[in-house]
Amino acid sequence: MHQNFIIALLCTLIFVSSIVWGEASERLDPLDQSQEDHSFAQFKNKLMTAIKNKDVSFIKKILSNDVEYSFGADPERKNAIDGF
Repeated sequence: MHQNFIIALLCTLIFVSSIVWGEASERLDPLDQSQEDHSFAQFKNKLMTAIKNKDVSFIKKILSNDVEYSFGADPERKNAIDGF
């Protein structure tokens, strides 16, 4: 009986302290470190330009053959390209 009370008390203390700590902690904003890798930065810039310009030929060249475009019907590569 006492053991159950102690376990419940500890669980409550852990729960309350996690709430208090969670509110007091600082938010970690996302940090884009892609520029640190020159080749990746070049690729990312090309990709962003292709998306902006709706360059389907570039997307077709880089898109994996086993891409899953949808969790629903027809999650195939062709549908991903059509959706783009």
